[in-house]
Amino acid sequence: MQHQNISPDNKSEYKITTLDNIHIESTAKLFTTVFCEGEPLTRHLQVPYDDFYPFAKEVVEKAATDKLSMVAVDHENKVIACIISEDISDPFMPNVNAYPTLAPIFEFIERLSKSFTHARVFTEKKIAHMWVTAIDNKYKGKGLSKKINDAGETKLKEDGFEFGYAEFTSEINERWMNKFDVFERCSVLKFEDQTDERLKGLPGRATSYVWPMIPTVNFLTLYKNYIHSDHSVFDN
Repeated sequence: MQHQNISPDNKSEYKITTLDNIHIESTAKLFTTVFCEGEPLTRHLQVPYDDFYPFAKEVVEKAATDKLSMVAVDHENKVIACIISEDISDPFMPNVNAYPTLAPIFEFIERLSKSFTHARVFTEKKIAHMWVTAIDNKYKGKGLSKKINDAGETKLKEDGFEFGYAEFTSEINERWMNKFDVFERCSVLKFEDQTDERLKGLPGRATSYVWPMIPTVNFLTLYKNYIHSDHSVFDN
């Protein structure tokens, strides 16, 4: 799956394609730069680049194996945008102890996603978790964020996924949800309301959503057929 578009300077082209092994290093660098400089939680906590990059590379390595994510690359094959997605039944599980400076972020995202994921088992290849979008600063404001997210959703639908799930820690990125007529907002957390002192003084909020990606399914399909109770959680 590939798309081709004119880049902002109109002198070269970029293409949108499936994230593969050749894109790992460039995608991890973009992911790290964008989040350390612009993602609200990472920027507020002043996570060093050298602390974030190993985590980003581990995320991207799994994404390259999963073949569910998309990248936009310029004429030099540099990644300028990415959308990283995964099967929610097979999520990336970080080694929290390996990334101590990221611990507040992991803990916050766990609280944010709890209303949808806690004590649940998900049917394979039905619900996609679209969880990382990163755009090179030089390409922001050119519509590339929407294009890469739309391409990511198209790829997932082609692979048989029927629902999407996403968390947003930026209200700007959350605007992508405006394209959908039907969705369910699972949670809203204001940063300033958190008891974690490390997040004090951070304005804004985070949200999570689930939505049908194809017109032939609805939320009854989702909750009746694709989500089941994880009895092991209650047995322990």
